[in-house]
Parts: sequence; structure tokens; C-alpha cells
Amino acid sequence: MKWDRTLSLAVSALLLSFSLFGCAGFGHCSGAECSQDDQITARIETQLSQHPDLTYPGMVTVQTHDGVVYLNGDVLTTMQRDGLERMVSETAGVNRVVDSMYVMAESGR
Repeated sequence: MKWDRTLSLAVSALLLSFSLFGCAGFGHCSGAECSQDDQITARIETQLSQHPDLTYPGMVTVQTHDGVVYLNGDVLTTMQRDGLERMVSETAGVNRVVDSMYVMAESGR
């Protein structure tokens, strides 16, 4: 019984250390930099909600770090993906767009 508890505590400590390392790997912004990234993300999310032809709500997530916008999620067509990328790249404050979107129509999904 004591062995189970010790093993459980060791595994928990190991998992916690990995999760903390993962958070530190992406880095944290501070002050004005964070608010700038937050503003960019908010602008893009507002634009997404105003253009249902580009994606359905909740299908694409937006993250911004140092002016670089990361797009993740699913779109139906390459036209939607290209339109989203163009819209995001033209948003004020965006330095670069990293597209990790999955086009469902091309995969038959």
C-alpha cells in the first residue's frame, strides 16, 4: 500500500513538472506586448464572427504572440483557408500568420 502511494506521488510530481515546462516553453509576454497581442486576437475574432462564409463559430482558434498569429482548426475548403489567411494578414499589428488549419473537403473528412 505504501509503495502505491509513493509511486502515485512520484508520477504526479513528474506530470506537474512536464506541464510547467510546457508552459514555459512558449514564453510569456508582459505589459504592453501582451495587451497588443490580446488586441490583435480580439480584432481577428471579431472579424471571424462577422464573416460566417469563412468559417463556422468555434472551428478556428486564434492565438497571437509577438504579433505572430497562429490559426488552428478546421475549414471546409482551400478558398476559406486562403480567405482567412488574407483577412488575418491584413489586420493591423499582424507581423506574420502561421496557418495550421486543416482543409476538410480535400481529405474527404
